[in-house]
Amino acid sequence: MLALGLCCLAVACGSEDDDAATPALQRLELSLANGETSWPRARAVATLDLSALLDNVPGDGPWRIDAPEHRSGYLTGHENDPTARVLWLLAPNAESHLRLVYGGPIDPTAFNEVRLRFSCGGPGDVGAELYRDGQPVGIGPRVQLVQSPELRDVVLSMPPHFTDRNGADVLAISFSSSARRVGLSSIELLQRPPEAWLPDPKGGARLISVDGDARRGVGLSTRRPVETTVAVPRNARLSFSYAQLLESGHGGNDLQLVLEIESPGGTLTERHGFPTRDWDWREVEVDLSDLAGSQVRIGFRLEADAGTLEAAALAELSLWVPRRRPASLLLITSDTHRYDHIGVALPDNEVSTPVFDALAGRGVFFERCFSTTNVTNPSHMAMLTGVHPRDLGIHHNNLPLNGSAATLAEELAARGWLTHAVLGARHLGHPSSGLGQGFDRIDWPVAGERDVESSLAIVEDWLRQAEDRPLFLWLHLFDVHGPYKPPRIFRRLYWPDDRDPFDPSLPDPGVPDSVLPEILAGLRDLSWPLAAYRGEVSWLDSSLAGLLTAPRFASGVVALTADHGESFGQHGVWYGHAGLYPDSIHVPLILSWPGAPAGRRVTAPVSQIDLAATLLELSGVGGHDLPGQSFASLAAAGGTTPETPRFALAAHRFSASVTSGRWHLILHLMSQHQRNMTSSFALHQVELYDLDADLACTNDLSVVEHDETARLRGRLITWLKAAADKGWAGQELDDPVRLEELRALGYLAVAEPASSALWIADDCERCAPFTKDDP
Repeated sequence: MLALGLCCLAVACGSEDDDAATPALQRLELSLANGETSWPRARAVATLDLSALLDNVPGDGPWRIDAPEHRSGYLTGHENDPTARVLWLLAPNAESHLRLVYGGPIDPTAFNEVRLRFSCGGPGDVGAELYRDGQPVGIGPRVQLVQSPELRDVVLSMPPHFTDRNGADVLAISFSSSARRVGLSSIELLQRPPEAWLPDPKGGARLISVDGDARRGVGLSTRRPVETTVAVPRNARLSFSYAQLLESGHGGNDLQLVLEIESPGGTLTERHGFPTRDWDWREVEVDLSDLAGSQVRIGFRLEADAGTLEAAALAELSLWVPRRRPASLLLITSDTHRYDHIGVALPDNEVSTPVFDALAGRGVFFERCFSTTNVTNPSHMAMLTGVHPRDLGIHHNNLPLNGSAATLAEELAARGWLTHAVLGARHLGHPSSGLGQGFDRIDWPVAGERDVESSLAIVEDWLRQAEDRPLFLWLHLFDVHGPYKPPRIFRRLYWPDDRDPFDPSLPDPGVPDSVLPEILAGLRDLSWPLAAYRGEVSWLDSSLAGLLTAPRFASGVVALTADHGESFGQHGVWYGHAGLYPDSIHVPLILSWPGAPAGRRVTAPVSQIDLAATLLELSGVGGHDLPGQSFASLAAAGGTTPETPRFALAAHRFSASVTSGRWHLILHLMSQHQRNMTSSFALHQVELYDLDADLACTNDLSVVEHDETARLRGRLITWLKAAADKGWAGQELDDPVRLEELRALGYLAVAEPASSALWIADDCERCAPFTKDDP
């Protein structure tokens, strides 16, 4: 049903009078009306009395310390505040938790933030919780802490939609066990106005998330309307999304969004209600054709019952002109997808992917595309910015971009394209990756991962709304990533139903359970995971048939690739993507566009670092600021290019590689033995492989081909030493739930070296044979 629906979605119904000189889409910036210049701030409504605790009077007052065997005391004066009275709390060990409990009637409607002034003797986190009769009625997001000897302010949010508004009898402040020594000076309750939870129009639109569906917008409230002025082109439409994010006392029909469009001919007023369930976006489209050529004021305000203060989000405000044949760019990234698991990749391939093969049949298949790394988030960052993880300074999934980067989505948005992204894994979502910049909409799972059918349901809805506007859609799919659990019909393609790979009567395969993913504990037949992986690939291929044959994308630019590959025991890597062997970094790449040379295969090597520049050129976008060298001409004309080495940097900077011509060299930058590996590597160990003769990299030639090893090793070291950190890395995240999700997926939580240098020379025995050749 879904596939058939997608086939019919993108039949353009644009205006009969398309004007090529008119921008297809203009994003509108809003400002506060009524002469106001800024958003309101939180105000203190109460200071909780800590005197009994500071005077060390147990049981006197509403406070108690809930921390077994803790030690406490107080002092007057602190490093940065000589007048402060500070309560010191010390947990006896790393397994203990520090918890302050305030008992008494508490009105949750009176405050929505808790401000602590304290110092912390170790990293960790802190959170505020409300209870009634021993049951939680409000638990706010926890805040990450860094070690700080100075008193600092930390604000804990208690948003209204996190809290039961019917009262509480306990407020608890809890510190994680790693924050064992805390010095607390004061606790204040703050009231943050409803609109202040949303982006200030003065600061411009930002992504606002409703259950993982994030859209770029600003806030408005019943006391602060917003407005803009714009000239209306021919055949113009006005569109926007809106949502109520904070739980109201009324909601539903009691709250209305009022749109006013003032023109020389009068005022058009529309009223739009809010859904009964607060956490949904609603879309509105208004035909402004009758106002062509007019300068109009577009205003928005909220109306509620008298005296009620409410806030809402207003997103995606744009003025656009329908196009009959709007431009389209579809980028599909299939997570953890090996190069050889596209049917067309190899003759007599055992993997069935007729849909992907058909895409290659109408476009170009690249036989030698390498990714820049073997880990999801940095790989996608490199694809969308054209900057290598070496210079991003981001080498794992816990560090987002900070917003300073220029991205493919931003380049297209600046030229009037809609930019949408639907992602299959939470850790790739904007809070963890920063990759939402430039996107009008980006949707990610609120927990864990989702399958291709769930993602396509979102895509189908969004495509219907964007059918006559230029659109860049990034679709990330996580199905092929472990654990490999294809639907039965696709599992059967590669594994018979009557064969049990966990049958204890089978011989011991010799791979300990400690190396295998938890879901494969007890595995006896090591060929089962590869068969299940192939079933996932074929399931994904089948699911995408409707999308890839939809008229919009059949006549647009389409790219299908992967962030990295997967290993099935090769080089001692079991069902993961550790290392920089081709199993992990040789990825599929298919490009299709109007006029593409159907069925062409390109044997020249390419790198994903150049993919963004290539897609911009194929989409007709010139004069952009993204780095990288487009290989669009190579795709169109075939042939070869001058040999350019391709470099990769592994997760956590474990190793680096260079691929040049037939040679692939790996240099290990750390001693390592990872969880899903039966092999281990020593600091500065080097490997060399001849890809023409040994694509599986089974025969290390580093000793036999000493001169070639020395040459490529020197070239790789020169590249490592030339790292130029862009300063685009944000703050490392330490959400325990998200870290556990990553651990379950096989990703490591590894502390990186304190030094930012990627290469540090050594006189170890592994370096000695090549020292004279070091740059």
